[in-house]
Amino acid sequence: MDEACSWLDYFKHEGLRLAWENGYRHVYLQFDCLEAVPLVNDDHYANCSLVQSINHIRERQWTIRVEWIPREANRIVDALAHSQIDILAGMYVYTEPLVSILDLLNRDCYAPYMRA
Repeated sequence: MDEACSWLDYFKHEGLRLAWENGYRHVYLQFDCLEAVPLVNDDHYANCSLVQSINHIRERQWTIRVEWIPREANRIVDALAHSQIDILAGMYVYTEPLVSILDLLNRDCYAPYMRA
């Protein structure tokens, strides 16, 4: 549950804030932490203060869809998260893929969910 809460904390404070501030109104989020998804999608957890805070943000005029994705299918995002870029400093828009993820992108195009 600790991993789920840390993902949700980042999701609440950074991910949704950046999406809203940059004008995104249809947001599709994928977590590879299976415990995080029900926390935001299930009313059973509505009494949790972190979930209440996230739900308050979700009440804005936008659509947010949250789903679980297997870790094997999330390799590119994982590689970006472990790159030298400080993702907490803001939003990055890439015009070309990083050299460090080219192999993963190529594998993902031809064989999604293929193990490394």
